[in-house]
Amino acid sequence: MRNDNTMLHMKLNSAVSVFAVAAAFSVLLPPSNAYGGICFLPDCMDEDVVQGDFNMNINEDTEYCEKEGYTYYASGKCPQYQDVIAVCSRDDHYLKCDAETWCKNNGYNTQTCSLPSYLNEKCPNDYPLYKECKEDPGRACREAGYVNSCSPGRLYANSNRCPWDSSYGKCCTAAPSSGCPSNHEVGCSGSASGTDACGYTCYKCCDDTCPAGTSKNYSGTYTSTTECGSSCYRCKDCTSGSTSYTGKYVGSSECGSCYACNDTCKTGSASVDCSPTQNRTKVSTTECGTACYSCEDNPDCSVEDKSCLYGCSSYNSCGKCTACGSNPDCDATDLSCPDFGCATTNSCGKCIACNGDPCDSVTAVTPPANASCSSYYSTCSSKCSAWTCNSGYTKSGNSCVEQCTDTCSSKGYKTSQPSGQTCSTTTVCGQTCYYDCKSSCTDTCSSKGYKTSQPSGYTCSTTSVCGQTCYKDCVCATTCEDKVTSKPANSSYTTESCTACGSTKTINTGWTCNDGYEKSGNSCVEQCTDTCSSKGYQTSQPSGQTCSTTTVCGKTCYYDCKTAEDARCEAARNGDSQYMPHYGYYMSCQYSGGSFIQGQEGIRLCCNLWSGHSNYGTSFDSFSCGDEIYHVCRW
Repeated sequence: MRNDNTMLHMKLNSAVSVFAVAAAFSVLLPPSNAYGGICFLPDCMDEDVVQGDFNMNINEDTEYCEKEGYTYYASGKCPQYQDVIAVCSRDDHYLKCDAETWCKNNGYNTQTCSLPSYLNEKCPNDYPLYKECKEDPGRACREAGYVNSCSPGRLYANSNRCPWDSSYGKCCTAAPSSGCPSNHEVGCSGSASGTDACGYTCYKCCDDTCPAGTSKNYSGTYTSTTECGSSCYRCKDCTSGSTSYTGKYVGSSECGSCYACNDTCKTGSASVDCSPTQNRTKVSTTECGTACYSCEDNPDCSVEDKSCLYGCSSYNSCGKCTACGSNPDCDATDLSCPDFGCATTNSCGKCIACNGDPCDSVTAVTPPANASCSSYYSTCSSKCSAWTCNSGYTKSGNSCVEQCTDTCSSKGYKTSQPSGQTCSTTTVCGQTCYYDCKSSCTDTCSSKGYKTSQPSGYTCSTTSVCGQTCYKDCVCATTCEDKVTSKPANSSYTTESCTACGSTKTINTGWTCNDGYEKSGNSCVEQCTDTCSSKGYQTSQPSGQTCSTTTVCGKTCYYDCKTAEDARCEAARNGDSQYMPHYGYYMSCQYSGGSFIQGQEGIRLCCNLWSGHSNYGTSFDSFSCGDEIYHVCRW
């Protein structure tokens, strides 16, 4: 607390200076319209002084405030790291400031901790309050007399261990295996039996190796017993799927990863549509037991299609003629002509007519339907030599047709046979018409090396063979390519199974950081466990302060924090020219010729006399830095 006489002197000095300097200054000023303002420290901000309402009971207010336990602060604010808990009712520059209150208001509330935790981050005003309790098991163990290594000796196996960190314990100096049964040591691999003096398990010294393909750790079928008496088992196989399958991953077993059966055909396809010239043939079976088929050419379609003079008598499964019919003339009755001999034989050499009476030498003309004989041979009146159509009919070739106006086109027929095709014929009004025309082409898709249907999952181009659509140049419609082809250091690819056109492969789908690393942009960096507190920094910037910053494990930390008042005091103490120390007396000055007039002892005083300018200062302010007072121009 300031000395009563000192405080009173400062206030009285200010009051007296108001009138003394004002009177002197009015004499020195030249007559003009310029305005001037004079400010006196330290109470230059009190407008009642300028207006004539200055309270002259300064001594009474000072004594009251100091008697009540208040301390005078020229700035009207508590020092750094202290909070106001009371303000004197007669002078708001008299305050009660408390360090404990500031600590609690800023999160420093901890005084005691339970092991293995210790007080961490003390309140910056050195009051015995801390930000938190922070665990340090290693320190707690060491302070309790535990160690994490022994020389000589070993840590006890299980007993005498630190309750906060089991890696710390007491040292056992007994020799390894001391106290183990006969033919037992801690380093052997047989069956366990007891412990040595330090608590380590003793094992029988014998060959405890299981035959290849078995293990003591498996849980499948028992196979044998080792020399040390351990049972050996086969691995327990998959409960679902099999290690030999190649389908989707479904779990794991002692024998390895388990996969579902792959229902994809290695050759052929489960569903195929074969052309009439192909046979549907089973070529393989999937892992799931599904039959796979392919279309194979029918061998019947590759035989020669016989061309028969007298028609085909036998066809194979592909519709090809394999045997021709016999000459029908050979089936005719061979006539016996004892009287006049045979007059005519057919293509098979059989007699089909005998020589007879004279009429046999002429051939009778047979009128067609709807016609009548018009004349007879003179040598054989019984045989017709000519004919004419009956009434209502007209001659058309060797026929008599009903007179009509229809045409091939009006009946939907063609008037001529298209090139390269074979057609059935009919007659319309005596005109030959063609219908049911078919290509005479004998090529097929298979004979040209094409497919008759597009295989599932493929994309093909098409062509036409004898009017049939055929498929060629087939390529798989989907591909299995890696989605990512590179990864950063300390990472591993993520994968998935991809199947396209019967082929399955594993592709890269992305990448993930390995254990102990974390993603940072497109890199994997080592995981960091440090914190702002562990490095002695603050996790947030205190209200009203400015701090320097640094980064710990990607988090912004704060240190060297200062209030605006702290920064200003530091600048003033370091000789910043805009701040003037208080020397206990005041001088007025005027602006003249672009420079300040120097006062007593060379002290430069701020002044605010401006003539002919648009703006001017009105006063200057005071502020305290501990027990020191500084002044600064207010513009």
